Order: sequence, then structure tokens, then C-alpha cells
Amino acid sequence: MLWRKALRAFILMLAGAAAMAWQAAAQDSRLFYNSPAPLRSEPSREEQKVLGLINRARLGAGLAPLAWDGLLGQVAREHSADMVRHKYFAYESPTLGSITYRLHRAGCSAPSVRQVICQVGALEDVLKQLNEARHPFHLEPDTHIGIGVYSTWLPPLHTVTLLAVQRLSEVASFPMLAEPGETRRLEWRLAVGLGDPRVVISPPQGVVYDVPVVTRASGGYSAVISFDRGAGKYVIQLGATGAQGPVITDVMYVYVGVPYPPPVATVDATPEGEGNPETIILARLNAERMNSGLRPLRLDARLSAVARAHSRDMAEHHFFAHVSPRTGDLDERLKRAGIRLKSSAENLSQGRSAVEAVAGLMNSPAHRRHILNPEFEQVGIGIARDDDGVLYVTQVFGQESPTVDVQLAAKSLLHRLNAARADRGIAPLARDAVLDEIAAANSRAMAGEDKLGTAQAKQLLDQKSIRFRGCQVLVMVSTDAPGAEHFTPALEGQFSAIGIGLVRGDSRTLGPGMLWTTLILLQR
Repeated sequence: MLWRKALRAFILMLAGAAAMAWQAAAQDSRLFYNSPAPLRSEPSREEQKVLGLINRARLGAGLAPLAWDGLLGQVAREHSADMVRHKYFAYESPTLGSITYRLHRAGCSAPSVRQVICQVGALEDVLKQLNEARHPFHLEPDTHIGIGVYSTWLPPLHTVTLLAVQRLSEVASFPMLAEPGETRRLEWRLAVGLGDPRVVISPPQGVVYDVPVVTRASGGYSAVISFDRGAGKYVIQLGATGAQGPVITDVMYVYVGVPYPPPVATVDATPEGEGNPETIILARLNAERMNSGLRPLRLDARLSAVARAHSRDMAEHHFFAHVSPRTGDLDERLKRAGIRLKSSAENLSQGRSAVEAVAGLMNSPAHRRHILNPEFEQVGIGIARDDDGVLYVTQVFGQESPTVDVQLAAKSLLHRLNAARADRGIAPLARDAVLDEIAAANSRAMAGEDKLGTAQAKQLLDQKSIRFRGCQVLVMVSTDAPGAEHFTPALEGQFSAIGIGLVRGDSRTLGPGMLWTTLILLQR
């Protein structure tokens, strides 16, 4: 009995020493893209076994096998070993921070890496656990995977971390650290089916800005990145457009003139039951706006209803995109809800908590641009959670269309025109009721056809046999009521009569609630 206890203690001691040594090596190997130190690029025998099980299941489901990714594998191994060493089972390490933090620190620029952890007695049971989910982790449209397996003998247990991603672009090596004023060239290729490449940067000082993209003769794209806006964190985001709308293909953090920061906890400080996630997100959005000297956003119930419906749609039908196969894009969803806005935008995010989801938005330049847009006045926030515990967050931002009384706007326009004519010593224009009817009909025709034109006005002038020595028809479309400065021909002395027609109408190209204006000037 004594020798068995001694043997068991010796084995546990060896296992603990191995875990600590492996953990130290794992911590030392959390490196940047441009580090000369090598990463362990190949899977271990146990990790290869899990990869084989997953890829056989994918082939059986008609899916392409997943390619091994060394960076994902490195972080997955680190996390599995850390869970065993510190005796926890969660997606965030109490000492190393979140998996997302460590992926970026390792040089992984994928914007969204799906994560699963499990503990099994036999590696074959990994697949059994994955199959129990409504949407099995291993049967998603991913392209690459990293697997970390840490095994103990007593008791026999395999702690497994799986990290999978759908690669939408291939980025050449780029530094995670740089010096102020330094300039680097970024090169990348987009996946098939994506176009309209974009580079957006959020600097430590100043506003979010775009960087020109150049198409390379050898294929792919390039952009020159200048770290000239102060020391601190630069977030570089690559975007593109696909069948389901705009997508983010890569996000990189570059720390300029400062060291890479230590991990920071991202889990919610308040349990989900003790706080409304939508309220948490609104508070964080407005804190960010006020820090930038902007007014806080007002939570709008109508926009929130649109946002919640889209989040539920994504959670129930298992997709993540701005364009839904059922409801279309944001403009279509707002139109069906009867909401007219001067301008609007939509942010989407995923996470296992509200804080994690909003942290992803804050670290995305394109999303941050919407959050800090001074024109937006209101926001709708909608959250839904799918059966696998993933939180889908939709934010809809809006700026109200100005409320314009078209009758008052027409009277005001005539008053301003006649005031300007009086300043020039010219007699006032006389408003004509028949010309008003013709002008209004022309404005309705423009709104219906969604383009400027004068054909309807000229046709009605001929039909009504209106006699004149000279005539001019002026048209415009705007979001606000027009002013005298938009119609300078009306300030000429030869014209004596005027007809004014203002019509409010939506535009497919310009947006909802546009103001279509027609002026008819006659020389009797």
C-alpha cells in the first residue's frame, strides 16, 4: 500500500512539474508575427487524433476539412494547460486574460474566433459532446482550427480547447509593436466572393480614418500605414463586401511607443440576472461618447424593436450578417417598421457576455465610427442568445429626419425670395394658385420616379394653355427646407409670377423623408 501511495505521489509530482514547465514555455511563446522565435506549428499526436475525428465528421456532412492553424493551436494549448494548472474550467484565465486577448498577442488577426472547451475521459468523447449542440461546433463554415489537448493520468482526463475561424483574408506578416512616426506596408488577399477592400484605423489620438487601398499587380491589395498620430494603441481593421453585406476580414492591434499591455478581465462585473445587458451596453456606449465630448445617445423603443428582431433572426437561424435572407438589410427593416431617418447605421457583435460583445465593438474602427458619430441622436439595442449560449447584439443608430411643414416652408421660401428681390429694388413675385398645382404635380412625379425632372411641369403648362413670354422651371431635392440661395434665377427682374410645390417622399438612393421642390417662374 505504501509503495502505491509513493508511486502515485511521484507521478503527480512529475505531472505537475511537466505542467509548470509546459506552461512557462507556452507563456514565453506568445509572440508577435515578426518574432524570430518559432511557434510549435504541428499538432501533437492527441491533437492530430481530435483533428482527424472532426474532419471525418465534416467530410461525412459534405464539408471541406479544416486546416491546422499554428497560432490557434498555440493559444489553445496554452489555455488547456492553464485550466489544469489553476483548476478552473472557463473561457477566461484568471492570470492570462481572455482567449481573444491572447490570440491578438500571438499575432492572430482574425476578427472572430469561435471557442469551445471540454473535458473528456476519452478523446473520442470530444465529438460526442460537440454533436450534442443544436449547431455543432465542428460543422460550421470554418476553414482553420487550432486544438489544445492537455492530458492527466490520475485521474485519466483530457482537457481540450478548440479554436476555429473562417479565414476571409490572408494577411502578410505585420508588426504588433512599432515606433512613433514609423511607416509600414500592409499586404493582403481577400477570399473568393469578396470585393471592395477597405482599411479603417482607430488611432490613440484623433478620429477614425480610412487609408487608401492599392490593387497590387501580382494580386491582392496593399496599404501604407503611418503611425504618426501619437503613441498608444492603433487598431487596424480590414473590411470588404460580400453577398451578405459588409464584413470585417481582419483586425490588428499595434502598440506604438508603448509596451504590449497586460491582460484585462472582460467578464461582466454584474451577473446577467442582476443587470439588463441592453442597459449595460447603452451605458458603455454613452460613456465612450461623453469621453469624446459628444452628447449621449437616447435609447429609442422603435429602433430597439428593429434591433431585437434582427438579433433573434440571427440567433434562431444561425447566421451573423447585416443582410438577412428573410428581412433584407437595415434600410428594408426600417422601412417595414415605418421609421424614417435622415441617416442610419448598424453595428453587429457576438460574445458570451454583454461586456465581451461591446468590447469587440469598441475595438473595431468601423463600429467605433458609428458609436462616435456626432450626427446620431438615438440608438436601438437588441440582444438575443442562441442555444449554444452565444450572445447576438444589434445596435441601430439614427438621426431623425427634420420635420418640415411643406405649406409653411413654401410661404417661408416665397418671403425670403421677395426679401432678396426687395434688397435689389425688384418688385415681388406674385404667387399663382394654378402654378402651385402644376409645381406640386411635378414634385410628386419626381418623388415617384426617384429622380429630378421638369417633364410633368412642362406638359401641364401646355395642357392648361398658360400664356407667358418667358418661363423657367427649377427643381431640387433636399433633406431640409430649401432657401432663397438655392434659386438665384428667381431673383431676376423679368419674372413676375411664381408657383411653388413641395412634396415629402422617400428616395431609394438618397434615403427616406426627402423634400422634392419645384419652382415655376413666369414672365407675363
